[in-house]
Amino acid sequence: MIIDIHTHAFPERIASRAVHSLQQNCHTALFSDGTENGLLRAERDAGVHLAVVQPVATNPEKVSRMNDSVLTANAVFSSRGLLSFGAMHPACPGWEAELEKLKAAGVPGIKLHPPYTGIAMEDPRTISVLRRCRELNLIVLIHSGWDVGLPGAEESLPSGIRRALDAAGPLKLIAGHMGGWGCWEEALRLLAGTGVYVDTAFSLGAMTPAGDGHPWREEDLLLLDPETFCGLVRGYGADHVLFGTDSPWASPRQELEKLRALPLSSGELEGILGENARKLLGLP
Repeated sequence: MIIDIHTHAFPERIASRAVHSLQQNCHTALFSDGTENGLLRAERDAGVHLAVVQPVATNPEKVSRMNDSVLTANAVFSSRGLLSFGAMHPACPGWEAELEKLKAAGVPGIKLHPPYTGIAMEDPRTISVLRRCRELNLIVLIHSGWDVGLPGAEESLPSGIRRALDAAGPLKLIAGHMGGWGCWEEALRLLAGTGVYVDTAFSLGAMTPAGDGHPWREEDLLLLDPETFCGLVRGYGADHVLFGTDSPWASPRQELEKLRALPLSSGELEGILGENARKLLGLP
């Protein structure tokens, strides 16, 4: 079973506007149209059995409506291979009730994107959310490290993630982008051995720029090389690494090809591509 733990998709009515705005900020290419159906087509083409959508809440007042949409999407798409986490913003009014609503509906976790909320991982509001997720046994997937679309944003660097973990206590936390995008060595030093999971999204190989007007130098496009990537896998433990693409910002098919070309054992690869996520999600 192949599970893509880190994807993004938008309802049809807003998808075009949302991905256009994001592409203008990050200057990286799209590999689907950003809709739920577009995501499903891309994942099926790659042989992925389940795609997990990670909604990003940038406005605390919209969290409840976003989560209502999550519940609707799960009712429509879960039988077709798409499952959405809940949205959360640490400044959301009634955030505790939102978490309980998600838990009661069988949603397995939430997504937090500190750079987009402007609230740091070590902020007391974030720590309160993490503690309640631990109590409810909800998974938390966070954006980790720098953000290609928000240069200089420091709300989710490894040091802050570690402080948040120390304050919140052990929980099911997935640090996206191999623990800390663009600060991978620091992330490994601070987060390995804490029980944190990491996902492979937007980390291996190189970014694909959008068109000719992008600002990137060739060296800016480079991500992790195979040797360094495998070193991170062994550093965190292959059983704590999850396949993720950050679709539509990467091609599921191409990301799978990159991983299958690495010098990983069949057992390590099987775990990364789906078995680790299956266990974490509690799927049969």
